[in-house]
Amino acid sequence: MAKISRRRLAKTVVSELIAGKPQARVIHSLAAYMVEHKMAHQTEMLIGDITSEYARQTGKLTVEVSSAYQLSDAIRGQLTEFFTKETGAEKVVLHESRDQQLIGGLVARTPDAELDLSVRRKLTKLRA
Repeated sequence: MAKISRRRLAKTVVSELIAGKPQARVIHSLAAYMVEHKMAHQTEMLIGDITSEYARQTGKLTVEVSSAYQLSDAIRGQLTEFFTKETGAEKVVLHESRDQQLIGGLVARTPDAELDLSVRRKLTKLRA
């Protein structure tokens, strides 16, 4: 069997999941393929490809938001509006977590990018 590119593999996995194939079966097949073709070192990149492809095919973008404090409704609204405008996603879903390592501000991560609005980053920029 010929080796398939990571992006083609991501498209196939997402298509199968959207078509309703059992997740466990799809993941098992993917893991077996990756082992057979010695792709274990590409796992993190493949997960990113799958997440990006899922957003592309469904119009739904998931954003991981880490913040020092709980987000206000106004900040949630601004983040949702920003990512909708920047990515063209039909729906933006924010997954929030608190990070006590952050002094203030937030860091938002999509499959393709990171928006760092943390106080730490601002202080680092000032120092430079």
